[in-house]
Amino acid sequence: MKRRLIFRFACVLVVALIAGRCSVHAQPLRSSYPFTISNADTSMTGLLPFSTEATPITDRITPQDGHFVLHAGTANQQRIRLYGTEIAWGAQFMDQAHARRFSKHLRKLGFNAIRFIVNDYNYGLVYSDAKSSFNLYQPHVANFDTLLYELKQQGIYTFLTLRGVHSFVPAEGVINSDSGWVYGIFRHFYDARARQLYRDWAKTLLTHVNPLTGLRLADDPAIASIELENQYYSLTTAWRYGYINFKDQANVYPNGSATITYNESRHLDTLFSQYLLKKYGSEGALAAAYAGPAVNGTNLFDNGSFEDIGSSAWTFIASNGASGGTASLAGGVDSQYNLLVHLKSLSVNPTLGDAYITNTSVRLKQDSLYEFSFWARVKYSSAAPVLVDTVYPVFYDVPSYAATFVASVPIDTAWRKYTYTIRAIGSDAQDFRIYFGAHLCDLQFDAISIHRTREEGLRAGEHLATSSVARVAFASPTTTPFQRVRDLGLFYDSLQQAYFNPIHAYIRDSIKSAIMVNNYCPTWWGTYLDAYANRTSDYAGGGINHDYAYPRTGTSDYICIQNSLTSDVGNSVLGTVEAQALEGKPFVMSSYLVPFINQQCQEIPTLLSSYASLQDWDAIFFSYWGTASQVLDSDYAFRTDYYSVAGNDALLSMFPSSSKAFRDFRIAPSSVDLKLTHTDESISLTGLSGRFLHPFGVPGSLSTGIGALYKVRQSFSAPSEKLASEYPYNRTTDDTAVKVSETGELTWDGQRRWMTAQTPRYSAAVGYFLFDTLQFGPLWLTRDDANTDLLSMSVLSMDTATLATTANLFLTIGSRSQNTGWVWDADSLGIAQHYGTDPVLMSAQNLQCFLRSDSMRVVVHPLDSSGMPTRRAFDAVHDLTRNQFAFVIDQTKLQSPWYWIEMTNAPDAVEQQNTSSGVALELSANPVVDETVATVQLSATTHAELRLYDDLGRERMVALNGEVLPAGAHKFLISTRTLVPGHYILRLTTSTSAVTTGLNVVR
Repeated sequence: MKRRLIFRFACVLVVALIAGRCSVHAQPLRSSYPFTISNADTSMTGLLPFSTEATPITDRITPQDGHFVLHAGTANQQRIRLYGTEIAWGAQFMDQAHARRFSKHLRKLGFNAIRFIVNDYNYGLVYSDAKSSFNLYQPHVANFDTLLYELKQQGIYTFLTLRGVHSFVPAEGVINSDSGWVYGIFRHFYDARARQLYRDWAKTLLTHVNPLTGLRLADDPAIASIELENQYYSLTTAWRYGYINFKDQANVYPNGSATITYNESRHLDTLFSQYLLKKYGSEGALAAAYAGPAVNGTNLFDNGSFEDIGSSAWTFIASNGASGGTASLAGGVDSQYNLLVHLKSLSVNPTLGDAYITNTSVRLKQDSLYEFSFWARVKYSSAAPVLVDTVYPVFYDVPSYAATFVASVPIDTAWRKYTYTIRAIGSDAQDFRIYFGAHLCDLQFDAISIHRTREEGLRAGEHLATSSVARVAFASPTTTPFQRVRDLGLFYDSLQQAYFNPIHAYIRDSIKSAIMVNNYCPTWWGTYLDAYANRTSDYAGGGINHDYAYPRTGTSDYICIQNSLTSDVGNSVLGTVEAQALEGKPFVMSSYLVPFINQQCQEIPTLLSSYASLQDWDAIFFSYWGTASQVLDSDYAFRTDYYSVAGNDALLSMFPSSSKAFRDFRIAPSSVDLKLTHTDESISLTGLSGRFLHPFGVPGSLSTGIGALYKVRQSFSAPSEKLASEYPYNRTTDDTAVKVSETGELTWDGQRRWMTAQTPRYSAAVGYFLFDTLQFGPLWLTRDDANTDLLSMSVLSMDTATLATTANLFLTIGSRSQNTGWVWDADSLGIAQHYGTDPVLMSAQNLQCFLRSDSMRVVVHPLDSSGMPTRRAFDAVHDLTRNQFAFVIDQTKLQSPWYWIEMTNAPDAVEQQNTSSGVALELSANPVVDETVATVQLSATTHAELRLYDDLGRERMVALNGEVLPAGAHKFLISTRTLVPGHYILRLTTSTSAVTTGLNVVR
């Protein structure tokens, strides 16, 4: 018998959002059902995608050909993807019973990796005494060993972080160990003693023998990686935010802002001067390098003084109804003539761009310094009595048309000179314009000039001997010498590498471990400078969050903006992460952090696993599972841990299907490996004003939307650098347009707020859908309620077949959840200090479902919160003429986000067909308000049954119960007064055949 699904129609997705119906803020649930995924649940039912017993880990993960692999270099080499979470602070030190339960629970929900972060604090894994801050705290070490062992038994790989939030003691000899930035967050980068102590801590941690495995942590294949630095600030990011330049005591943490102390800042000054002396050899050589060579001061403008009356160098442009012209006037500031600009008329809605003069003769050299100046005044007249006007001179770099320079310049009736310093962003022609189309008046210009000027050089009072060469601020003024900014960026990077590289070598050569080592995985504050710093890692990484829990002013309550990823039109959130991906290295999304009071968080697992698959990432981690033991014991969202995954059932319900899709490579990666090329010099220019090209570092501001189409990787030390306009997707493309991936499998519409995945073995949709029809391979779902919650839905095959040939499907319908008793504030942004308790309530949806299949029977099995079948299983209604099954999912009654859809060859419970030999069935009225008459026509005497079913296959009425009827016509009254409006199936069964007809009840 056939069991495959037949799919005969083209893929259709109809999404018609109703204006004003989709609120981005939270509201009380309109309808709900209880669904609490208990942290104590460890039952392995076999019905959830990964709910089977695990095999303990025996194989080490290694980086190979840009990805994580097992059995590297052998005939059995295979890729592995990791789907993980994080655990932090005291939650890492659980007893054996909790560790076993926790590990099995993670395994069941689809996790095969976990990151341990923030455990080097006092009375974490270590404790401090008068001599050392790295004494092992044995009670927690024993619990730590137990958890590592239990995770290993469940096939869950571990990532360990070396440095989290550690405080040194004075006896250890670390600079300012008891003051400055909290936990000395940058100190190990510039203090040799702190670096040595962390190298020693790496030895202590990795050479520790776990008594439960008999292995050093360094030798245990279940320990996949050690990360040298937690996702806190790097030194380059500290430069960006101004944390490592002392201002005054009021700005030292925790007094005001977040700077390091005076002594630490001066220590960095000394190290910088030592770096410069070693590089240049003397202060004189340094001064010469910063000042650069002497320059020619020739004016680069053709006819900049307007002396050549017949020149075509200057052009007057007017549009949108504005009109005017130019003329040469006698007199001026530097010679015989100047330029008069006469604006005769304005547009209906005047703007500056309606009129301008332009000159395209200037050629600039990239990164060189220029002085730009011009003279101007308003020429007063009674016809246009304007005394003051504003003009906008702009240099556009050709061909990128990025603005090299733009200024707003107020001018009056007196001749005045205006002078500016410009740093060229490219070695290209410039389209110079002066805009003035907003007001009706006459203007005069003269002596427009741009010429090369010498760099600033060393400033007054700067000397290497006194360590007074300034460490300039990030985004320094354009007058700052390029070489100074380059030196500072490379200096900070050298300090980071002086911390990272020796520990790398120590782990490999002295500890003799093959464990992977990562420098650090920056979160949202990371730039491409941080990606560059990770070039020496075994893999790259980065994390993100797109919403925060903010304290409400004057209260102890917390609120959220209620941001949604689906409405991130430009893909700016995930684009920030992919900017950390490096060519030729595996990539790990180290953390995705979102507060549980964000009521769109159920979108994240489905959307992220789809996006990460397109980008061909190797691991994704959701943060945090929990930070305290009470969170791990709670079955609802815990008030004091606003970012915990545990208890957030909106997230938990989506993990099983999204982990299966990601780990099993069910979504194709992009075949276009888009490399964003950077030269060493372009990286060094990041700290110069106008050169902070976040997040990709591509001149011309490459759109982050490119990641929704192609795989993106950063490539450093390239021979050349491309502009944004040279890539296949840039700002000149409408970034609000619907984005379809190069594979054709992912579609993202940020304006209409949805994302879909259509693949052979997995289909998904995330977004705001109202009365829309969504297709998931052979399955169609139509929303049949007025609920405006964001939905996250997916369908995957439960075997190696495609959705069109499998016999079993796993359907997930996820929506928002909240604790019982939650009270939302009137502004729908925060919970008014009423966070509630268990059970957790899920937002209930009502969906009509249609499944194309030539199976004989389709049974829908709702699963409970442990993944076990409930007693609410039902047969779908079968329409034989179209090989289609129909059923309704009403979550208020079925009370589950999970459905096992089974296709079998057993007899169908309720078949629907239009004709059958020897029998006929007709209705006197259809649709029906109160009653109708069913006419049964028989060609021979037979036993007969006449029964009414709803769309879930449930029997609602019996008009005939097997009585013997003679040949001929028979009439039966069908009363519908007690039935709710909707669609029903009336079925006539005889000894030889069956026939059905649809019946619609209306009011």
